[in-house]
Amino acid sequence: MKYILLISFIIACSFNLTAQPRDLVVYSNDGHKFYLIVNGIRQNENPLTNVLASNLSQRLCNVRILFENKTFAPLDAELSLEDYRIPNSEYHEYSYSIVYKKNRFRLKYMGFAPFANDRIPLPPVASSSQDVFSAPAPDRSLSTGIGGAVGNTGVTINVGIGNTNTTVGSPVPPSHSHPSPVYNMPGYNGPIGCPWPMSSRDFDEGLSSINKNVFDDDKLMVANQIISNNCFTTQQVSEVAKLFTFDDKRLVMLKTCYDHTFDQGNYYKMFPLLTFSRSKENLEAFLNAKK
Repeated sequence: MKYILLISFIIACSFNLTAQPRDLVVYSNDGHKFYLIVNGIRQNENPLTNVLASNLSQRLCNVRILFENKTFAPLDAELSLEDYRIPNSEYHEYSYSIVYKKNRFRLKYMGFAPFANDRIPLPPVASSSQDVFSAPAPDRSLSTGIGGAVGNTGVTINVGIGNTNTTVGSPVPPSHSHPSPVYNMPGYNGPIGCPWPMSSRDFDEGLSSINKNVFDDDKLMVANQIISNNCFTTQQVSEVAKLFTFDDKRLVMLKTCYDHTFDQGNYYKMFPLLTFSRSKENLEAFLNAKK
């Protein structure tokens, strides 16, 4: 029995040594500052709206969000750092957004991007699973300042790619800070829906692929494929919307693209792209429901 345990331990250690490093980016969709704790290690000394945890060796990591605003309940989750849709999806940066929905904060998987070709992976951050504890949820009602209340934590939610469970952990000592990898749009300080818009070259190629189709249905099919895996500015969204002939498909595209738009606060600029009042009212209702 001892030999079996020894062999299992050696295999587990070998797996951790050969595991490829990954990065995790967590950012606040509404600009709330927070501390990020990954596998029991705090990643930022000061509260930020965007935090990078780099060189993680595990495919699953325990995450805790502690908001600077003490009236917000902590957010805990187990996140996946691989995408089953893409083979060999290692050496990637995975992005999750903190969103407020149905009276509580959640983590939403936004996608991943490969490391730069010239990047040299550093040794992975050591995990410290023993520092993550399970504890009862606090029995209190917490005002969010967003038009609702955050109730008790300790709920079960689906996060990211697979089914994951949230738990409530206890705070751990601070570690070190990381730079913010989110795109900086000059003059814009509103909410963001994704971390990094498409490059001009990639966007032009995508726009050309959509425009090769004659009918709106076909354009929408291609657009949906591009939207699902990319991030856009509202300027780019408007250029895509202008390729559609009729309001109905244009409206569908605008709704689909919202969650994949960097500067969501500028989405009001989409209203002039719609011809009919009912289409504009439909979009307005959609955006209000997203708040």
